[in-house]
Amino acid sequence: MSMSIAPMARRNFGLSPRIEVAHNYGLSGPQLRSAEALIRKHEEVIRAAWRKHFGG
Repeated sequence: MSMSIAPMARRNFGLSPRIEVAHNYGLSGPQLRSAEALIRKHEEVIRAAWRKHFGG
């Protein structure tokens, strides 16, 4: 499972089996940490929405 952050989709985070940066094209370290913190904070909601949309 992976998700893109922001409309320009310049960074992807993998969510399975653990959260990690899959690709980064231009975000600074602090920006990446901020995005990752938001994903971790809302991880269960994101996973539930993914399962609902894609099945599983």
